Amino acid sequence: MAFENSPKLDGNASRLIRPRPARNARRNARAWVWALVAANFLLGLFLAYTFVTGEVGVTYGGLDGCLVTPAGKPITTQVRIGQQVAATDSDGCFFFARLAPGAHTLEVSLTPTPWRQSVTIIAAKAVGLGAVIVDPAKGAQ
Repeated sequence: MAFENSPKLDGNASRLIRPRPARNARRNARAWVWALVAANFLLGLFLAYTFVTGEVGVTYGGLDGCLVTPAGKPITTQVRIGQQVAATDSDGCFFFARLAPGAHTLEVSLTPTPWRQSVTIIAAKAVGLGAVIVDPAKGAQ
């Protein structure tokens, strides 16, 4: 009879023949586990960063402008707002893309003394100063 060598179904699990999962299935399962571990780790890093820096919910604004002499020639120099520094390009223009909303002081490095101007940054908007006429000997006008 064909059933003589088959496993008995008497509730004894040790006699049941269970197929082993394929090697690829085990590798895929391990890969998914490691992917989930890595995703959780990266999510934790992101949450820790946003908690430490306090950048949750901050909508930044921007500032741009161009520095020119009274004769209309561009001025190349450094421009600073807080800890951020930008250099003007060959046209004398500068741009800050990520500034917190509120009152700031724009500082232009000129010789002999720096020039300062108060600016108000608006959330989610780029404030344009346009052409700022600067006489390096006298300051801004």
